[in-house]
Formats: sequence, C-alpha cells, structure tokens
Amino acid sequence: IKLKGSCRSIPGIHMRDMLDLVDKREPHLIERFGGHAMAAGLTIHKQNLDLFRESFEAVIKQYVDPACFDNVIECDGEIDSCDLTIELAQFLEQAGPWGQRFPVPSFSGRFKVLDQRVLAEHHLKFVLSPEDQHKPVDAILFYASEKELKTHYESLNIHYELSVNEFRGIQSLQLMIRHIL
Repeated sequence: IKLKGSCRSIPGIHMRDMLDLVDKREPHLIERFGGHAMAAGLTIHKQNLDLFRESFEAVIKQYVDPACFDNVIECDGEIDSCDLTIELAQFLEQAGPWGQRFPVPSFSGRFKVLDQRVLAEHHLKFVLSPEDQHKPVDAILFYASEKELKTHYESLNIHYELSVNEFRGIQSLQLMIRHIL
C-alpha cells in the first residue's frame, strides 16, 4: 500500500529541501516527492511510515533553527478606537493584494466583552467594546479551541484583522480574531 501526503511549511523551513535531505539519507524510503519552500508532496510505502517520520524529524532537528518554532505573533500594533470603522476595513480590503511576505494588516488591542456565543459548535462570536469607550463592534474567532469555547470572557486581549461583514445586504465592521492573547 502506498501513502500519498502533502506538506505545508512555516517560515524558516524549506519543505522540498527537507524531503530531499531525507531522500539522500534514506535513498529508497521516499518513492516520489516534489514541491517548493512552502509546500510539497510525497509518496511512500505504508511500511516505511515510521522510518520516514524518524528521518524527517532528524533532518528538522539538524538543519532547522529551533527559533522557527517560537510562537511569535507579528502585527501592526494597536489602533485608536476611533479608527475601528467600516471605512478603514473597506480601504484595507481594497489596498491589497495581500499574500506571503505582504500580509493583511493586523492589529492588537484590549476589549471588554459585551456578549459572546458559540456558533456551529466551533466558532466564537463576540460583541466587543474598546476599553476606552462604549462602541460595540462584532468579532469572530473561527475554529476556537475547546478551552476557548468553554471560557466565559469578561475582557479580551486579541490579535485581529478588520473585515467587512455582509449579512442580508447590510455591511458592518467585524473583527476577525486571529489569536486570543
């Protein structure tokens, strides 16, 4: 039985090169592979899965800077609560294109939680207000962890993007939460 897999990477790990190093160490382990720095694919025989796992981990330990695995959040800082507007969200949407090495602007800030609920068993929907004023704004965290889903928040320090939510033809500002800090 052959196993086919795909890989996605993080900055600092050239996925195709890592597979190439595994292939050079264990020449008959990988049947086929290819890709580039941020994504790759491979085929191996099922009986080689454990050996592949060990070889891949050994290559990562030898060639990758452990700092790659530090949980670092990069953002554009805090913005004034008066700038939490649909106009700024629309401007940022139109200012793209955004992509690798040119990420969508993201911000951090502290908010009071006015309301929270779970959507579709996986997402958290909030009504937040900046700590310095009462200006309700919707926010959503997609695919929240079990811990996050069970926590009742009174305030949040978040990393987020400004987005435009459209519901029943009405546009409104929504914060897309990337991380609860």
